[in-house]
Amino acid sequence: MKGNRNDISTKDDVKFIVDTFYEKVNNDDNYKGSPFTKHLGLPVDTRHFEHWIDIFCRNIDVHFAGEMAEQTKLRAKAIAMTFESKLKYLQNQQYENSSIS
Repeated sequence: MKGNRNDISTKDDVKFIVDTFYEKVNNDDNYKGSPFTKHLGLPVDTRHFEHWIDIFCRNIDVHFAGEMAEQTKLRAKAIAMTFESKLKYLQNQQYENSSIS
């Protein structure tokens, strides 16, 4: 572990993580909204989610250390898997519906 980092322990820590992540990914320090609807029409696949997890976990590792930081990374991985699964399902539904028309 680098330096003297604290664990994730406050709502401000969580806000920092979210704001930092979206700022870096979207080049937007005022991001507000639903990320799911923004991804629905995009050609997003597993490698995009793997990249997201890599960025997220590295950001946690740079700024935090401790049990909650580790749990946060595990939760992010679970969220990414769920997000990806739901996205694939809805994209397949859209494809099937457009094929029938």
